[in-house]
Amino acid sequence: MLKKNWLQLTTLSLALVLEPIMIVNLPATATQSTLLTKPQLIRGELLALRRRMRFSVPRLRPSYNLGAGAARGNCNADDTGKIDVVALMPNTKIGLTVAEKPTVFFRVSKTSVQEATFNLLDEKGDTIIYDKTIPLSSTGDVMSFTLPADAPALEIGKEYGWELVVNCDPQDQKGNPRVQSVIKRVQPSSTLVSKLAQAKPSDRPFLYAEEGIWIDALSTLAKLRVANPNDSELKEAWTTLLTSAGLQNIATAPLIGSVP
Repeated sequence: MLKKNWLQLTTLSLALVLEPIMIVNLPATATQSTLLTKPQLIRGELLALRRRMRFSVPRLRPSYNLGAGAARGNCNADDTGKIDVVALMPNTKIGLTVAEKPTVFFRVSKTSVQEATFNLLDEKGDTIIYDKTIPLSSTGDVMSFTLPADAPALEIGKEYGWELVVNCDPQDQKGNPRVQSVIKRVQPSSTLVSKLAQAKPSDRPFLYAEEGIWIDALSTLAKLRVANPNDSELKEAWTTLLTSAGLQNIATAPLIGSVP
């Protein structure tokens, strides 16, 4: 009987010792999980992120006149009769890139039209050097197009026009909704190359934005957002980047599709 009581007392003592350890460990695990998911940003983190992701707009303008950054055209395919087309480009109407085959972004308002044509134009903006028919989303979300393997590689130091034309009326191409903008490929500085080589993927959009390289800041951030759609930091970074370039009206529009 004495031995049995001793065993019960020992078991109870161990339980009392282990219980505080378990209580201490459980909140630590929950806190770690919360930090990993980050459902909400605290005020200090939010302000720091907004300062870091603000785009440094370069003092650069296209060498020729363009249409507006957002275009609207008549279209008998929809009851509204109008389709809005917006290029996700700075209000300077020109975006820099370091890529040979960059990715551009655009938004076409909700429509039943299923296709659009992407045109790459020469540096004068009056000759099409590459064109591609691409499918459209009917939901009015932000989409992207990457110059494919059969497209010409952009040369460093040269400007190229790009145009998205909604194929609404094949009989009257001039009346189709469209938008135009300009891309210029630049040589990255040695400092930027060094920073990019050491940076994590999540830091690359900030580095491009700091250097005023819009196309690559947007495309690298979009790739992260598509891969992590519930990440609050990436969502806030996207909104801040677009707003700093004058695109606040579509900063909250959904982003669809894959980004290479």
